[in-house]
Amino acid sequence: MDSLTKIFRTLKILYGRFRTPGGLFVPAAGGCRVGHGWSGRFAGRLMTVVLVALTVGLPLHAQFARKYNKMTLFRVRVLDAVDGNDLFAAKVSVYDKDSTTVMVDRLWFDQKLKGYTTPAFRCHLKPQDAYVLSVSMEGYKPQTIRITMPPTPEGSTHVKAYEADVVRLEREVLAGDTATGDNMLGEAVVTASRIAMVVHGDTIIYDARAFRLSNGSMLDALVKMLPGVTLESNGRIYVNGEYVSELMVNGRDFFKGNPKVALDNLPAYVVDKIRTYHKGVEWSHLIDENNPDDSKKLLVMDVQLRRDLAEGWIANAEAGGGPTTRDKVKDVWMGRLFGMRYTNHSSLSLYAQANNLGDTQRPGSEGTWGQTTTTMGEKIVRRGGIDFSIDGRRKGTKFRTSLSGGHDNGLYTEEKTQLTLLGETQVKDLTRQRQRESTSELYWTGSVAISPDKAYLKVEPTLSFVRKRNHEMNEILQLNNTTSTNIDSLFQPVYERYRFTHGNEDELTAKINTQFVIRGPLSDKNYSLAAEATYKRSTPYETESDSIATTQKAEHILRNDNVTNESYDYQFKLSRQVHSWEWADASFRLNLAYRLNGSGERGRRERLTDTLNLLTPGADEEMTAQEWAIDQLNSYRSSERALTNSIDPTLYAWFGGMKLTLQAGLDWHKRHISDTRSASGNSLTRRDFTFIPIVSLLGNGWTIFYMRNEILPSMTQMMDFDDGTDPYYITKGNSNLRLARAHYITFHFGRSRQERQRNLNLDASFTTYKDEVTSASYYNSLTGVITRQPENINGHWNSAVELNYGQSLDSKNRWRLDVQSKLDLNHSVYYALTITSSSTQTETEAVESTTYKAATMNYKWREYASLVFKATSGITLTARAQMDYLKQRSSGSNVTPWSNETFDVSGGLDASISITKRLFFTTSCTAFFRRGYTDASMNTTQWLWNATCDYTFDRDSRWTVRLVGYDLLGQVPNTQRELNSTGYIETRYNTKPSYVSLHLIYRFNKKPKQRQ
Repeated sequence: MDSLTKIFRTLKILYGRFRTPGGLFVPAAGGCRVGHGWSGRFAGRLMTVVLVALTVGLPLHAQFARKYNKMTLFRVRVLDAVDGNDLFAAKVSVYDKDSTTVMVDRLWFDQKLKGYTTPAFRCHLKPQDAYVLSVSMEGYKPQTIRITMPPTPEGSTHVKAYEADVVRLEREVLAGDTATGDNMLGEAVVTASRIAMVVHGDTIIYDARAFRLSNGSMLDALVKMLPGVTLESNGRIYVNGEYVSELMVNGRDFFKGNPKVALDNLPAYVVDKIRTYHKGVEWSHLIDENNPDDSKKLLVMDVQLRRDLAEGWIANAEAGGGPTTRDKVKDVWMGRLFGMRYTNHSSLSLYAQANNLGDTQRPGSEGTWGQTTTTMGEKIVRRGGIDFSIDGRRKGTKFRTSLSGGHDNGLYTEEKTQLTLLGETQVKDLTRQRQRESTSELYWTGSVAISPDKAYLKVEPTLSFVRKRNHEMNEILQLNNTTSTNIDSLFQPVYERYRFTHGNEDELTAKINTQFVIRGPLSDKNYSLAAEATYKRSTPYETESDSIATTQKAEHILRNDNVTNESYDYQFKLSRQVHSWEWADASFRLNLAYRLNGSGERGRRERLTDTLNLLTPGADEEMTAQEWAIDQLNSYRSSERALTNSIDPTLYAWFGGMKLTLQAGLDWHKRHISDTRSASGNSLTRRDFTFIPIVSLLGNGWTIFYMRNEILPSMTQMMDFDDGTDPYYITKGNSNLRLARAHYITFHFGRSRQERQRNLNLDASFTTYKDEVTSASYYNSLTGVITRQPENINGHWNSAVELNYGQSLDSKNRWRLDVQSKLDLNHSVYYALTITSSSTQTETEAVESTTYKAATMNYKWREYASLVFKATSGITLTARAQMDYLKQRSSGSNVTPWSNETFDVSGGLDASISITKRLFFTTSCTAFFRRGYTDASMNTTQWLWNATCDYTFDRDSRWTVRLVGYDLLGQVPNTQRELNSTGYIETRYNTKPSYVSLHLIYRFNKKPKQRQ
């Protein structure tokens, strides 16, 4: 009776607040209004229903909640008795108090549990007054420990959670062995082998000391050597094909959002272990049987520092330079500085670096540099930043802030051949571009988190500013071929164009993200509230000189564009569990979430032009009377806003060791746009409903995922306008666009085994589209003008299959084989129409009357293999080979069948040799074979040879001198080929020079004072 009274009293209070001016809805003329001035009678009722549903569920499901007195949460840590490191591969079993019955054969290892920052083994046990714990691991002396549980609180029948004392295992010392694994016996050295990779569940632990690196190596060189790990040039890390969403140091965020800071600056010698695991939510202290965590766990990489350096000062500095091996090129130089201090409750890190190499990679230490990337210009890079974090005295309170910035100056030149299939015509653009660009940026982020006993609050503000200055020159020659099936012959020139552009842009972005979780007072269930808001303002300004010469005329156009764009968006989400039950051997849970999304954008363009027709009779007499004129068609003001209400009911089911998730996304959209470019009116309002179901099935090492997505065309695409900002690439709107649908299904299978350090991963995906919005192209072969307009089309699909496998080939892990196979198939469809000079229709009439459907099939196939040999004498050899095959085939009712294929094959050998304890040598040699390029000069065979030699010359190994030779043969590859839905692009870039440089490296560490 009391529960019912509380329910009705709560509903009455909420209903009264909804109706009052001080509540969530504010009365206005014509009905209630919810933000953005949206007439919200329907939205108000919707929110009322949702909030009532969330509130009513508070006491109703209490009878289904699991009681704590059914279980005892047991937790224990296992450490090495010598160095204090966690032993993740230990076997921990629990027996009952008479030591005869096994209660748990092997405890589960959890990286983070209920607010603890340290990893541990855990399990749930039936309540008893005593247990027997058995702990063992290969190479250590086993232990059996009897644990007596503390008395339970008065009135309770159990201990809710119990953390056992730390178990320290002693190593088994073999004959001739020592605690460190190394023992001098006369002139003989006995070295204990180290296990490079330990697998425990979905956690992988890499021992950094099992990999041989020079004293001057950074973290990126270490990460590249880890089995199953792929490091891309942009800093993205993949472990067994899965993307690493966060890189941490000692469990803390490190320059959040920028892993390259740690990869490029953290010395490898300070690293003890690297762990990869799936990270749960930060409010883990609120997770229990009544409040399980259903969120997707993201993969993170945690770099653990050496225990003797983890609570002191670490510093690393490097400076170097030298001459290039080519004439008329400046010398190269670089410098970097990194410092860090870690304690058990705080961290402080700072870095600074500068070079004129165009990138932060070090070719000498990365033997395979350049294998899959192409240098794109000459650039001076300057970077710097500082990061600070501290844990408050109160448990769960954390503060973090970081500030970073940089300034780049670049000179980029490229020669590009682009082929575009437009109906019956093949259009070829030959472009030469020279661009000088400077970019300055400043980025600040902060984070404050507090964790009271029954709540969690985190606030993350960010602020960034970017300033760009750009000078660009383009020479464009357009040709077409309407008769020949050979794309290399009979191309006719259409126009020649010279564009000189000067522009600048300032962009300011502010964002705040808030997460709040609280345990309800009535039902002991969690409420989750998330809010996010973003504001962005950009002010690009551009002046352009454009000279165009065709067979009919030549004109010179001067343009002056002044643009301002502002945008904002916000999101509010409230979610909670409303019901849970069990049936047979299955468990079920129903969650409900409400989301409110709002966004807006407004912009303006003030455009002035000055056009001179150089071939018009009497033009010379009129040149003195040229005046700037307003381009009315392309000067505009635009304003757009959108509001979306969403309900996301989600059902979770557990049965037979699998987890099934069913989610139904129900979204109501209201959007409005006002644009002065529109020919049929300057405003448009749309109301739409979308339904997005999601199904996922998770098993032991495999996942099946399906989503049916409904995609709304943008409001700008649905406006009836012509945008002729570029007179030879005109963009139009289409008010008749329909909603697009996509079906997306993926399959993942993964296994990692400590035996032979095996890892196997298979990923497959397939996506198909209905009424996809594509860009229809209409080409005037006489003038060279391309008009693009969005249209709905069917027939687009893509699929991909990727297999990654690796293992050691011998029991001593000296030989390792890694292979990767990936196949991508992309079937693209598009509309195209060519308006020839013999056509009697005008361009507008032809576009409105007929379009032709064409298709392009792209095949991308990659094979990669590497074989690594590690000798006990300090030699590591790596043989590798890679093949990239690209094929493109087009077809259609008005398209001449066409196909093209290219092969990019590379192979090489890397070697790292520890000549003496102080002398370390690395070298890499790679051959590149390119065949099938349209530009015959790109069909080349090139060699890339890099080498480094490091010598440490002081007793404490603090000073190292390094000699670097990059591209010693002067043949660094500088070509690239890309496929798209209507053709291909081949590009040749200006490259970095070959050089030889001498570097001096200093490393410093100060250990903390020993406590008495």
